[in-house]
Formats: sequence, structure tokens, C-alpha cells
Amino acid sequence: MNQFNKFKDFVHGNLSNKNDKQILSSAILKEEKHVDNIKCILATADKKLSNSMFSSKGSEQERKTKKYPSSSLNKFFSEASETLSTSKTDSVLGRTLFTCSQLQNEFTRILSDHESFIENECLNRIELYLNEDLPAIHRSRKQLNKSHEELKIAKTKYESLVKTLINNPPGNSETQTKIDTLKKEMDYCEQKLEQCRN
Repeated sequence: MNQFNKFKDFVHGNLSNKNDKQILSSAILKEEKHVDNIKCILATADKKLSNSMFSSKGSEQERKTKKYPSSSLNKFFSEASETLSTSKTDSVLGRTLFTCSQLQNEFTRILSDHESFIENECLNRIELYLNEDLPAIHRSRKQLNKSHEELKIAKTKYESLVKTLINNPPGNSETQTKIDTLKKEMDYCEQKLEQCRN
């Protein structure tokens, strides 16, 4: 799904600028709402596709085909053609029923292949997006927001201390240690934010 990658690129593109840029801009929130809409649509599609299938998802091929109406018709036509082929008088009807049996068997195989295709190409991919990609996007967003808030707090503390020291010059090494500690904390938060961006 291109929308997920687009959302990730959009967030990453906005974050590659300076840290003072607001992380959760209205455009990002709009994209996040769009991702939520995609999640809802995928969940509905998964449910409707699963309900439209004759057999349950993940069933063995042989079990699947037994649930198709065409399987019981195939069995009936096959048994009827065998019964009629024993009496020579109705051999045309017996051959016709045998042909019907073969056609029903072919139809069952086509239907089974179609359901397997839907399961592999649609349902499995939808479940992958619902269970892995979408939660990963939400986790990334939360982690990004948390890292941004931590950086904001660290910057505020550091800038506040520096502002205080400009008005009242430092008199001891304890103040310098505090400045260094806050600077290291701010650098750590910046690195953490960078990791979230990636």
C-alpha cells in the first residue's frame, strides 16, 4: 500500500528540517486520519472477502472443495452416470451426466484456485497491513511525539539555565557541571529524536 510509505516519507520529510519545526503539523495529522480511514476500509474489506468465500480461511484444499455446492453436484452426476452406464439403453444420458460431472469438477477446481488466490493475494496482505504496518505507523508516531516533547523540555531547561547565568554570572563549578549535564541531556534527546526519524 503506497499510502503507508507516503505517510512515512511525509513524516520523515517534515522532520529532516530543523528541530524547531512542529512535529505534528496539521498536514501530518491529516495524513494520520487518512491512515485511520485506510485501516477501517481494510478491516471491512477483510471481513467482506472472508464472508464471501465458501470455505474458511486457511483450510486445506480438500476440505475447501467439499464445501462447494459444485462438489456435491459433481458427486451426484458421477454416480448417476455410473448407474446409467450399466444399463445400455440410457448411454447417451449417462455420457451427458458424465460430461456434467467433469464440468462440475473443473468448476470446483477453478473456484478453489480463485479462493486460494483471494486468500494469498488479498486477505493475507490485508492482514499484514492491519496487524503489522498500521500499528508500526502508530507506534512510530507516538515515539516521535514523545521524543519531540522530551527534546523540548530539555531545551527549555537548558535555555532557562543559560538565561539565568547571563543575568547572574556563574560563581562556582557546580553551575558549570549543571550546564554540561543539561547540554548532554539535550544532545541525547536530539539523538533519540534522530533515531525516531529514521
